[in-house]
Amino acid sequence: EAVFIRAPRITRIGEGVEVLSRRNGDLIFVESERVLAATFHPELTANPLVHQYFVAKVRKTL
Repeated sequence: EAVFIRAPRITRIGEGVEVLSRRNGDLIFVESERVLAATFHPELTANPLVHQYFVAKVRKTL
């Protein structure tokens, strides 16, 4: 489940960028080292997966 409200589009990615999710072929969630980028608003759903992924990523750096 994802909420798209006036979200930007990811039209291209550079070297070292990993695609985490697509929707209808469009890139909607990517990461590069310590940066996450999404074209949706994970805070607007009850699904905690994106937030859990973020927290786990931060914990690895501590």
